Amino acid sequence: MLSAEDEAKAAKAAKAAKAAAAAQAQAAAQAQAAAAAQAQAAAAAAARAQAATIRRTMDPRLVQLLEELEIYDRVSSAFYRDGIMTIEILAGRNAGGGGGLQPQRLERDYGLAWS
Repeated sequence: MLSAEDEAKAAKAAKAAKAAAAAQAQAAAQAQAAAAAQAQAAAAAAARAQAATIRRTMDPRLVQLLEELEIYDRVSSAFYRDGIMTIEILAGRNAGGGGGLQPQRLERDYGLAWS
């Protein structure tokens, strides 16, 4: 059987171990939050870089048209990915012809609805 003094020491040691475990858990949570914030910042920087590349690569007339229609933010990435970087390509006056993008395709592929 433990003496009262030994029991007090054991209780104090258990309390200290519990506090240390809590502090370690808090430090781990803070490190995880910092890593998540860093990853989010990196993703935001990559998105800004991609947006700048798209704007720089696209024909300024197409950028202006999409901005006037207030759809640039919604479609620029998809247009860029699909190789639509000039008004001529959008309208179908590129080397292959084809009549450009029809309203049904704009609705289906890019979520644009015209009234």
